[in-house]
This record gives sequence, C-alpha cells and structure tokens, in this order.
Amino acid sequence: MTLRVHDLRFAYRGDDILRGMSFEVPPGCLAAILGENGSGKTTLLRNLNRLLRPRTGTVLIDGAAVAAMSSREIARHFGYMPQRQEAAHCTLFEAVLLGRKARDGGWTRRKDVEKVEEILRLVRLEHLAMRSAAELSGGELQKVMLARALAQEPKVLLLDEPINHLDPVNQIEVMSLLHAVTRELQVTSLVVTHNLDNALRFADRFLLLKQGRLLAAGGKEILTPETIREAFRIDAVIGEVGGATVVVPTLRGVRSHGHLEASGHVQEHVHEVDDHVYDHDHEEPGRKS
Repeated sequence: MTLRVHDLRFAYRGDDILRGMSFEVPPGCLAAILGENGSGKTTLLRNLNRLLRPRTGTVLIDGAAVAAMSSREIARHFGYMPQRQEAAHCTLFEAVLLGRKARDGGWTRRKDVEKVEEILRLVRLEHLAMRSAAELSGGELQKVMLARALAQEPKVLLLDEPINHLDPVNQIEVMSLLHAVTRELQVTSLVVTHNLDNALRFADRFLLLKQGRLLAAGGKEILTPETIREAFRIDAVIGEVGGATVVVPTLRGVRSHGHLEASGHVQEHVHEVDDHVYDHDHEEPGRKS
C-alpha cells in the first residue's frame, strides 16, 4: 500500500520539530531517512504511526487516514521497531508471537503459531525458535525485532536505526534482509540510519531531512556533495568501489574552533575545522577548559 504524507507538522513545547513534510513511498519500496542528529527523523516515524500526534497534516495509507484509525487498526497497518531494544525474558518464538498479540490480542490461535513459524523461516531464525531471547547476539536480536514487527502483517514498516550498534557483517545482513522482505512481502519500509553507504547499497528511495524540513526526496540522484554538505555540514566525495556507491566524508568546514594550549588556555581561532582536526587538542570557541 502506498504511504502518502502531506504537510506534516509537529511541535513540542512550542518548538517546531517537523515543518511541513510531504512525500510518498510506494509498496515494495525501502526508503532511507537521513539527516543530522536532531533533524526530526525519529519524530517523523513516531508521527506516522500516531505515537505522536501531528499538529497539522495528513498521513494516508491507500487513501485511508491514519488519524481516523483505532489503535488496533494502526497496529495492523504499521510495524514499528524503535531505536532502543531490550531482549525479552522469553524464547525467540514467544518474542515474535508478541507481534501477533499487538495485532489481534486475545488467545493464541493456530494461525498465529503458523504465522510466527513462517516469519521465522523468512528471517532464517527458525533453528533458534526455542532459544532464550536474552542469549541472542546483537544481530540476531535485531532480526527478532524485525520478525516481531513482521508478525503484525503490516502494510508499512518503520525502523529506527536498526543497524546502529551492529558490526559491519550484521549491518549488511540486517539491511539485506530488510530489502528482501520489503520486496517479497510488498510492504512499504522506512528506515532511519546514519550509515550512508548501507543506505545507498540497499534503499530504493531517500528522504533527506534538515532541521525538521524535507531537504530532498527521491532516488540516489538526490545524494550529491551539495545536498550532503547542506544536510550534514561536511564535504564529501561520492564514488564507486567494487560496484557499490560510497560516500567518503571529510571534516572540512565543520565549525570554528579553538586550540587548547599546554597551559590550559584556549586560543580561539576563526578558521574552520579542517582535516587537521585530530593533529592536536581542540576546544569549542568560548568554552572554558
């Protein structure tokens, strides 16, 4: 189902966090949400599934307004994987079964058990079904959380930094799995990530945020040295390595700074941080040592 967002705005204690975002993501598409810390990425996800209530704007799934849905209906449309995950004190099978409870509640039926078994095969964890979730590795736990979201049979998957604390191998495995599941089940997936290289490798579309606004949206063509500089305040070189598009950032142009002298005095400088940033100690301008 196509997810359409129009003029979404959200404020917290009078401060605007989302400032009129409009975009759409079709089924079978994995969209990466990119931007600096504080740009509104997590807030955007939580407004889509009504964990936060937008001040204005509409969120539609195939024309149906999310604002008019009950909590149970939202659970049937959205699978949500928050940024912070903790292993439950239960088996992996039971952890995934919780996704069925979120969708339907009530007693566990045969079809719930069959759906969990199907999802575990899909994420290739069926051999660990009876293992305690507390014993899983970081990569395995992320796959379990993805499986739990999938057990809700959602139309839209919302994942907040699912690879943030994983090693490179598990980052690739989780993103590859998410890409495959998105295509196979024809769900609409939105994933918040700071890993530009993995985003370029696995995502179909990109939403680039800056200070609560949508700076750019589209395919790989929107990620240019110019848009990266505007969104992240860094220079970057974009190239191809081994058939994959990669982004090589530099620290040129990050911020003005001061040099920390041996005496402890900070000598402020007006030039911006360059590639020499790690050559010696630094302090922010105006900050006392």
